[in-house]
Parts: sequence; C-alpha cells; structure tokens
Amino acid sequence: LRRQRQMCIRDRPHDSPLRTHPRVVALPHIGSATHETRQAMAELATTNAIEALAGRRPPAAYAAASA
Repeated sequence: LRRQRQMCIRDRPHDSPLRTHPRVVALPHIGSATHETRQAMAELATTNAIEALAGRRPPAAYAAASA
C-alpha cells in the first residue's frame, strides 16, 4: 500500500463513494490486535468472570442500560 488513511467507515454517509470504492478496504478496528493487548484482554475477562461468580462487582463492569 502506498498510503494509509484511517477513518471510521460508520461515520461516513450511506451514499459515500468510499463505501464502494475499489481501492478502499474497510476493516474492523485492528489496533488492539497485538499479543500484549489480547493477553491483557483475556486476563481482564477472566478476572471479571471470577469476581462475578464470587458475587463481587467485576473491575470492568459495564452497565449497558446507562450507556
């Protein structure tokens, strides 16, 4: 690739030519695809599960109803 431009495709209008341009590849966010980040995510998920099963509030609890 000669150039890289990062943007969120979902923020583009539905009729944006970027959505169908042959030289545009839309990918999910892959910035977190490092081994270290994935390891930290796995550890946090495990800690959350252990805490929840023990009846305690998980450290990374997310209240979807208030989002």
